[in-house]
Amino acid sequence: MYLSSLVIDGLRCIQGLDLQLGPGLHVFTGANGSGKTSILEAVALLGSGRSFRSAGSDVLITRGKDVLNVFAEVSRERHGREVEHVALDESPQRLGFQRQGKQWRARINGVEVQQLSELVRLVPVWVLEPNSHELIFGGSEPRRALLDWLLFHVEPNFARISARYRHVLKQRNALLKQESVAQELAVWDTLLIESGMELTAIRERHLPSWLHQLATFAQRLLPELGDVQVLFKNGFPTEVAPFDALQQRLPRDLALGYTSIGPHRADWSLSFAAAPGREYLSRGQSKNSCFAAVLATLACFAGIRGETAILCLDDLFSELDEAHQALCLRYAAEVARQVLVTGVQSSPAVSAWPGEVHHIAL
Repeated sequence: MYLSSLVIDGLRCIQGLDLQLGPGLHVFTGANGSGKTSILEAVALLGSGRSFRSAGSDVLITRGKDVLNVFAEVSRERHGREVEHVALDESPQRLGFQRQGKQWRARINGVEVQQLSELVRLVPVWVLEPNSHELIFGGSEPRRALLDWLLFHVEPNFARISARYRHVLKQRNALLKQESVAQELAVWDTLLIESGMELTAIRERHLPSWLHQLATFAQRLLPELGDVQVLFKNGFPTEVAPFDALQQRLPRDLALGYTSIGPHRADWSLSFAAAPGREYLSRGQSKNSCFAAVLATLACFAGIRGETAILCLDDLFSELDEAHQALCLRYAAEVARQVLVTGVQSSPAVSAWPGEVHHIAL
């Protein structure tokens, strides 16, 4: 899929911007503060309902205005082989949202929808931005989020199952902060195991393909680091049954005030023969490792859905040498029909993109 048009009004410094887009590589260049990243932010808002930038959502709307509008026309088309049992509506869709204050109003083909998630499902997009190295160096949450992004878009029941697990986890954590909770905890322990195993089963259904893709792209992007190993832990100890593990951890959980095992603690790791731990990676190598994980996720998405997601690369040309920039773009073309890139200036590496390249100066 790809965006054929994008209208942004009232997002940070952008007012009344109407972009005509299409398949291929789009390179947005301009000085700092010209709105390059805000364009990617608008696409991310369509695809997730939230910004990838660290500042709060209150600063999204242009200062002095009270309304933010982001609308787009989305075109869909088959990618690669036909995928059985997947119906794909290839007619263009007009969709977007308006935000006024803290209120969101989303529309699809002119019809207002009740849940922002209805819009988000129609715009699968991933943004790789300068702080994405935290995918490798940071805590486990962003690593789970990447895998769960895939599941959200390919498993119809994932959102419901994940929400149920989070609700049970929240209730159990609240009880852990109280006294004399043994009887109440027994009920929530059972529910936590039931919903947790259901969530784990969905993740593990797609793990073999995802882990294979991750190892493949990591090897292609970082051949100088040797053989690749990818490990996944589902959040439960392997040596005992989940319920027994929960009981064994109870004294610790009561002391901590939260649940220390379960799929909310799931994690994956990537290591190389020449870099057995993440501390051995340079910043550029960690960025390539992040890129490998994103490419793996988009490749699995395309294989399951029969269409591609949108890939946004903010400030791609910093921290990577020209050779690795070219590799990133060449492999991105394999998994994404439309890639949006920002930079203060372009790079000769864009010649590695095998299709159309569109330069947009801001």
